[in-house]
Amino acid sequence: MNILLVDDDRFVLSALNQNMNWEALGLKEVFMVSNISQAKEIIKEKPVHILITDIDMPQGTGIDLLSWIRENNYDIQTIFLTNYADFSFAQKAVELQSLEYYLKPIQFDKLNLIIKKAVKKAESARQTKKALSISNMWEDIKTNISEHFWMAYIKQENTYTEEELKHQLNKNHLSYKKTDEFVTVLFDLYSITLSHNNIKCCYQDEKKLNTGFYNTFHEVFAGVLSPYDILLELNPVSGNFIAILRCDKSMEDKLLTVLSDYCEKLIALVNKKFSSSLSCYIGLPATFDTFHYRLQQLRSMNENIIDCRNRVFLLSSYVPVTADYMVPNLKLLDEYLRLEKHSLFTEYCEDYLFTLSQSKKLNYTVIASFQIDIIQLIYYFLKEKGILAHKLIQGRTNDILLELSVKSVENMIMYISYLVCTSLDYAKFSASQKSVASIICDYIDIHFTEDISRNSLAEIVYLDPDYTARLFKKETGSSLVNYIIKKRIATAKDLLVNTDLSVNLISDKVGYGNYSYFTKLFKKETGVTPVDYRRINKETINSRITKN
Repeated sequence: MNILLVDDDRFVLSALNQNMNWEALGLKEVFMVSNISQAKEIIKEKPVHILITDIDMPQGTGIDLLSWIRENNYDIQTIFLTNYADFSFAQKAVELQSLEYYLKPIQFDKLNLIIKKAVKKAESARQTKKALSISNMWEDIKTNISEHFWMAYIKQENTYTEEELKHQLNKNHLSYKKTDEFVTVLFDLYSITLSHNNIKCCYQDEKKLNTGFYNTFHEVFAGVLSPYDILLELNPVSGNFIAILRCDKSMEDKLLTVLSDYCEKLIALVNKKFSSSLSCYIGLPATFDTFHYRLQQLRSMNENIIDCRNRVFLLSSYVPVTADYMVPNLKLLDEYLRLEKHSLFTEYCEDYLFTLSQSKKLNYTVIASFQIDIIQLIYYFLKEKGILAHKLIQGRTNDILLELSVKSVENMIMYISYLVCTSLDYAKFSASQKSVASIICDYIDIHFTEDISRNSLAEIVYLDPDYTARLFKKETGSSLVNYIIKKRIATAKDLLVNTDLSVNLISDKVGYGNYSYFTKLFKKETGVTPVDYRRINKETINSRITKN
């Protein structure tokens, strides 16, 4: 069991470390830090069971730290050790389920009893968590077995023979019968938007969005789910999921209607909770023998319905759209590109696609043909300007938008907007006299305190990150990383000499949240630590003043 001590007063930390017999209390490791940023790093990297923290500190209070601990579901017994006999602080500490609010000066015998209490409570919580974990583990095992079976079966090119199916069911301890029927439902989750020509998820955390969708699905469909019914993520990039539901014979006549109603509720909740769109495709009941055939029918419907967001489709009533591709006015679109009319270009494409959709002339073949024509048009435009389109239009953003573009009209317009914006911006940039390196230098000089990466800098000039790095090194003689470091260290030097800000705060101000890492870099660049640099330079200044 480990303990973390957080206090900006090093004398308090020293007194605690010297006067407490941690080993006798059952505490193996003792971590000591001076602010909540460092405390968070320790908690993220090391197992911490007990926390003793001051309240008033640089970079945030002990209350802020405990709030963060609760928000991130860390199970840590917390003791406040403070000079503040403040009711509002104490009340907030109680609300956040702190173990004790103890006022300085420290009486070590009393603190010893409090820590014993914390150790006992932490051990009890650990045992409870272990028991719960074993219970949850068994439930997860049952679910994982079912998921593993179905994922393997979906990937099967051919249906299992009767003997193969029997063997697989027995091996996975599944109580299915060969004659059981299942209904599959496909879901497409649209959570991506385009912001400043970069992909942005509607929800802050894509992983939490997917977990949230799982939970919301089970919440809505609880009334029809059996223990082995599952929801699988088929493609995390495109937000593609499949539910496989055992079909109850007694509900078979009304099952599709019930599922349709549940899907409508699920769409409404996804819109509300995650600000995302959802499409649902409900298949027909199938046995193991007809499962792949029905799934292929469902996938074909999913692929061919383009006007699909926030709608429910039933395979039982699906009529495929048959239409020939009508080529748009490519000459007019080319003219819009040359005149740099981004909005007119995208508006024309949007009108063209929605007109086809409303007249029932839009399917996968049509939108895929349209996509090819638009890409070729833009590539030809770039080639005429001497720009390597395959170098400019690449990377994660392009790959994701390209894959999603044939799924819906909205996705296609998003991709076209990205292509046109990228092409026109770079064409304008390439025609200017300003070098790539000078643009990046200007950007770093303004944004050096922010989280800057090679990839984010490459996006500014619409070039491949490796190519950008090589070009920058060739023009400046310095790597991107070194240029950023030197800019940050130069600013830190100025702040150390000309202000009284703490080294911790200066570290934050120049873009290094990790104080130890900042100190290491600073010493590597200057030969001395930030503290020594301040002392040496202030002594020099004082010496000059004295001489004058």
